[in-house]
Amino acid sequence: ARTVNSELRKEDPDIAYALEFNHINGHDGRFPYMAQMRDWWGLSKRNSQTWLLTQQLGGTSTLHTDNLDYEKRYLIFCTGWQPGQWWWFDGETYTGWNIGTVIDYDFTRPHATANASEFARTLMQITHKLK
Repeated sequence: ARTVNSELRKEDPDIAYALEFNHINGHDGRFPYMAQMRDWWGLSKRNSQTWLLTQQLGGTSTLHTDNLDYEKRYLIFCTGWQPGQWWWFDGETYTGWNIGTVIDYDFTRPHATANASEFARTLMQITHKLK
C-alpha cells in the first residue's frame, strides 16, 4: 500500500510502499528471517509496530519531523546501498549502508530520504510505542 505519513503531510509528494509486519499480521511463516530480525529487539508485541518500507525509483520522504507518541524508532536496512540512494539526518547526508545496518536516531528531529537509483530500497522500521 502507498503510504501517507500523516494528515499534516498528506499533500507531500512522498512515495513509499509499506507492509505492516507485526506479530498479528500473519506474515511470519512467509518471511521467517524478517520475523527473527524484528523479534531480536525483544520489544513488547503489544507496544511495538513494525513496517517493511520500500522506495522505488523516484521514491521520496520530504524533510519532516515525526511528532508521534513513541519511545524509540529503529531502521534496519534490508537492501544494501546503491548510488543515488540517500538519507538526510539533521544536516548530515548518509549513504553507504549495508544489509543489516541499524539506524538509531531521534526521528522527532529533521530527516528525509530519496531514491534516485534504479534499485528498490527496502528497510524495516521498528517503533516501540509509549504505554
